[in-house]
Amino acid sequence: MLDAVRAHAAAAEDAWRSGDPAQLGDGLRACDAALTLVQTAVVAPGPDQPVVLPVALAEVAQHVWLQRGHMLDALASVNGETKWVVEALRSYDQALGMGQQLKAAAGFMAVAWISRGKGLQRLASPEALTEALRCYDETIAIITAPSEAQPLSIELANTLGAAWMGRAGLLQRRGELSGPQGAEQALEQAVACLQTVGDFPMARRNLASAWTNLGLVRQGMGQLPAAVEAQAQALTTIEALLDLDPEALRVERATILLNLGQAQCAVHDTVSGLDNLRLAISSAGSRAANDPSAADTVLRARHALGVTLGAQLAAAAPDELTRSAWLTEAGDAVEEGLALLSAWGERAVWFAAIGNRLYDFGAWFYRTQQPQFLGEFLLEHLGADRDRAKIAASAVQATREAITQRSFSGVAHDAMERALDVLQAMTEVETRIKSMTVPAAAP
Repeated sequence: MLDAVRAHAAAAEDAWRSGDPAQLGDGLRACDAALTLVQTAVVAPGPDQPVVLPVALAEVAQHVWLQRGHMLDALASVNGETKWVVEALRSYDQALGMGQQLKAAAGFMAVAWISRGKGLQRLASPEALTEALRCYDETIAIITAPSEAQPLSIELANTLGAAWMGRAGLLQRRGELSGPQGAEQALEQAVACLQTVGDFPMARRNLASAWTNLGLVRQGMGQLPAAVEAQAQALTTIEALLDLDPEALRVERATILLNLGQAQCAVHDTVSGLDNLRLAISSAGSRAANDPSAADTVLRARHALGVTLGAQLAAAAPDELTRSAWLTEAGDAVEEGLALLSAWGERAVWFAAIGNRLYDFGAWFYRTQQPQFLGEFLLEHLGADRDRAKIAASAVQATREAITQRSFSGVAHDAMERALDVLQAMTEVETRIKSMTVPAAAP
């Protein structure tokens, strides 16, 4: 029986390591087959006594429970269904319970605790997030316990770094950025730990992630030059891995370029910032039609690019050629971003927040820079979205006020005609908005 259980466990491991979403179901079935066999070997010593397993079988079973949790977590990532996360948590609890009984090695227990923490974090309720923080603290305590006071293996160092990162993410969510128990300190711990690992690819990817998150925390704290430095470290770290698998790292690199570009713009290094925002878009653009992470990065980069160019147009007095180029690029950033969003169809709801921010910026951009196109823009991208209807209504009101308060004394006839055309376009937008908010009359 032990050999059969090990065979099923090996099949599950192969399915997991393949990275192929289509094989996740096979892996889960292999885990369940192994655990079904294990159940037949359970021995009940007597009334009111806990059931036991042969030690060798129990040791395999604890790893199968852990692997089952990982498989279910992966299915949740693919399908977006909470039920898979809940079932994964049950598997992690089984693995932890068996591990405690068997006095499992620190490595196993640390991975089980951090896996449970990540699952709870995905549930996102206040109670789940509090419990997730405890799981990360358990992971850290196990790896740094006095009994483990020796050089950490690559795997343990990577797990420790990931636990510090998980802890930091939860603290960021709470707004607890500074201080000895804040997100910045946790990310500094993650960086220090992961820098010791060497060239282990997964640890280097985690290190890049720790650096870029540290940059975001520092930017949130107003430490802008330090934020730029952290993002530059993140980019250097991820680019050192590009020779290994450039396609797999494309989106991660794009996200770091986005973060670096925004940090550079914040310290008024606008030329470098714009260049990196453009690189973020081109780096992730080929995947944005099918990969949600890539789409999110591209949409956020297009918004940041448009906003930065819009600020340049509002604050500077560029020559006509430069102004024309900025107008074109800012308009393209909005239009192409919203076109990408539209191409996601019903799944565009995943990106509603950034989509509405793009629409809001577009409304400001056309109202202040190219009002002759404002009505067309508002109508084309309004859809049936109530949030966008509010944005459009606000833009219509601001446009009407700007035109009606303007003195047209001595204004050329063609300028007057253009203003009247804009007002007519605003009326069309208002009509469309009213059709969305007023119930249709009964037949």
